[in-house]
Amino acid sequence: MYSPAGYVEDNTDCDDNDPLEHPGQSWYLDGDNDGYTEGTTNATSCTRPAGYKASSELLGASIDCDDANSVLNPDTLWYQDADGDSYGNSSASLQQCSQPAVMFWTTPTTMTMTPISGHL
Repeated sequence: MYSPAGYVEDNTDCDDNDPLEHPGQSWYLDGDNDGYTEGTTNATSCTRPAGYKASSELLGASIDCDDANSVLNPDTLWYQDADGDSYGNSSASLQQCSQPAVMFWTTPTTMTMTPISGHL
């Protein structure tokens, strides 16, 4: 059957203004909106559930470290503070979910640097 340009024979689209909202779309929970899912999926909703993203909107396939804290994710950079002055060294960093040691910070050289609450 012939369909004119911009038309299809299927009328089950959930939101014709959003190409991500369609039947069969898998949604991934991203509670802290940092681009990483904590692993929960919802494939039954045609429209986006609150707090969920499509896989194309996620930053990677890695599971979020703490989906209640947007600072903690698989791409978190920790900067070493060997002298304990609360200023991290931008040339000594680690990329990982959890704080590697007491003397590591998530920001290299700002006056407002503080350790992540509950991770010391």
